[in-house]
Amino acid sequence: MANRRTVKSSVIGVLKEYDELPLDTLGPRVRIDYTPDGEHGQEWLRGLLSDLEADGLVETKEIDDETVAQLCR
Repeated sequence: MANRRTVKSSVIGVLKEYDELPLDTLGPRVRIDYTPDGEHGQEWLRGLLSDLEADGLVETKEIDDETVAQLCR
């Protein structure tokens, strides 16, 4: 399995291709076995995004009761 640093790099790479993505759209692009309620689901992805937010690379926002991620501008 990929280490956390590699997966965070994948998140950045995917977000470079899109303006913004909801978690359940981003997740499968980062990890093929992503399932919203699974071991590598929303909670896991939120942890990665939280790390990237702390580094000033990514921001998340709520749109229509859905968390959306995008690169910081």
